[in-house]
Amino acid sequence: MQIHLSLDGAGGLGQRLYESLRRALIEGQVRPGERLPSSRVLAAELGVSRRLVVEAYERLVAEGFLGGAPGRGTFVLRVPPPLPREAERPGPGPVPTGARCRTGAAAGRRAGITSPAAPPTGRCCPGRPGAGP
Repeated sequence: MQIHLSLDGAGGLGQRLYESLRRALIEGQVRPGERLPSSRVLAAELGVSRRLVVEAYERLVAEGFLGGAPGRGTFVLRVPPPLPREAERPGPGPVPTGARCRTGAAAGRRAGITSPAAPPTGRCCPGRPGAGP
């Protein structure tokens, strides 16, 4: 089986691979019940790391579009709905008034994590309401 995937576009390589695989399912390049190439084979064909292919497959498995078992292969279970176009994707929402950053040493202390190499304190998210000390 041959799948034609394009890794062009914006975003990280892993995200582009995931979206390209999803698009291939939507366009009917592979149909429910058909087996996808192994992660090693697909990674070699695309010239990407096997880890990226495994992560894209796992994401589609988690969403219920792919399934399978080690040694048996990965199969299409169902076709996903189309992805929204870039312009239709929702952007980040407004930052709530009084919101504070959860990064750096303070966030680690709140989570019960201590580190001798904690970052210096100061404004962690300039321009965000409630950010910093």
